[in-house]
Amino acid sequence: PPTDLAVSSITSPATASNGESVTIQWTGFNQGGSAPNSTFWRDRVYLSTAADSNLTGAINLGRVNVSKNLVPGQTYFAQKTITIPDNVNGDYYVYIDTDEGNSVYEYTLDGNNLRRSNDPIQINSPDLKIDTVSGPLSALSGQVITVNWTTENTGLGDVINKTWTDALFLSPNATYNPVTAIPLGEFMATTSIGGGNGSARQLTVTLPNGLSGDFYFHALTDFTGTVFENGADGNN
Repeated sequence: PPTDLAVSSITSPATASNGESVTIQWTGFNQGGSAPNSTFWRDRVYLSTAADSNLTGAINLGRVNVSKNLVPGQTYFAQKTITIPDNVNGDYYVYIDTDEGNSVYEYTLDGNNLRRSNDPIQINSPDLKIDTVSGPLSALSGQVITVNWTTENTGLGDVINKTWTDALFLSPNATYNPVTAIPLGEFMATTSIGGGNGSARQLTVTLPNGLSGDFYFHALTDFTGTVFENGADGNN
């Protein structure tokens, strides 16, 4: 009887955030009647929203080299640390395709090389917003001032390993209007912010010359759209 490679189990986290590194583990085995003709093959890892083993549109997360003289009934353990990509949100299954490329001769038994995780990973995205902006109640044109604000992540997902920009503006309008807003400066954010948490910001700027009257401070987080928020950018 020929070799018959298959994956018996897949272990993956229940939840993850965009940009998070997670480890996928799986167990493969030879359920055939003979040792493989090749002791080297590759297992490939995919993420997919499909529950029916259709890998059309699946995200290819790379492969792991396996080197085993896997006698009948013997198992092997493999794992791969992956980074959850941006631009994905919701439930994603892990798929392992053992002997991707068919290095091992299995006669007609290649049809069971693909296995899906029993449960999907719930991939969550952050939702950044500005909470409180505070500055001096009065100041003079050309004066150096300090403005404080808090950037909050109200999403379920964490902000991980991202560098983004919070921009500070001065405006005669209580509601931010990009036409009339005057740029004061930018804060380069490099800290991770977990879901439900916030981070304090402080920026020292010089007020423009020639201004008089009442003006408002406006802070906009992730001003250049670096952080994937799954469409929740409207409250930045």
